[in-house]
Amino acid sequence: MGDSAPGRPLTGLLEALERWSTERQALLAGCNAGLPGAGEWPGLPGLQEARGLWAQLRSREQLRRALLPAPAEAGPLNSRVLASRMLRLMHGESPGYLRHFTAYVDMLAGLQALHDRNAVTPAGRPLRKGASTTS
Repeated sequence: MGDSAPGRPLTGLLEALERWSTERQALLAGCNAGLPGAGEWPGLPGLQEARGLWAQLRSREQLRRALLPAPAEAGPLNSRVLASRMLRLMHGESPGYLRHFTAYVDMLAGLQALHDRNAVTPAGRPLRKGASTTS
């Protein structure tokens, strides 16, 4: 999930809890098929709290990285300079919107990574690592 060293233990915990939840649901489906009320497992309120905390920490880190100064030697039409200027203006006008925007862009990047990881060639073989699905 995250690429910062302090977030890795929390990421591992969240991934393990998700894995356990999936395994638990599979076992439940196999063991209790057809029994009324057997499909209900107690919720994990701590998991929701951990997810919320992780989302908040990730959002803060994204915002910090987004507002880093652009390279001084880049020209005025450099895409990084333009993006940095846009993010600074957005932060000045509506910090809440900037948080939502960075979360949205992060979600899109995650979906792209998921798509790339599961992409196959027309022949049905997985793409090479680092290969693009577009021509």
